[in-house]
Amino acid sequence: MCVVGARGAGLASAVELLQGGKSVAIIEKAGEIGGDTLVCGAIYNAPDPTLQQHAEMSDAVKTTIEKALAETQLMNNMRDYKQKFKLSE
Repeated sequence: MCVVGARGAGLASAVELLQGGKSVAIIEKAGEIGGDTLVCGAIYNAPDPTLQQHAEMSDAVKTTIEKALAETQLMNNMRDYKQKFKLSE
């Protein structure tokens, strides 16, 4: 099986397939896996100040977010990515 996209849903699908005995290949266009899942910061992936003011993050989650925010961006946009890897526009 081939899973296109190594974000939260794609990775979850791959796990499900593997647990079902399938052989899986994951294809991701970005320089890293995870997508928005990497920066969701716990239970919320979209801004909702009313709900977020009641949410508490553990120290482990705070540390993970701080590390993610401190990372250096690999490329500024898809055009740079395509040029680097010699992909057609």
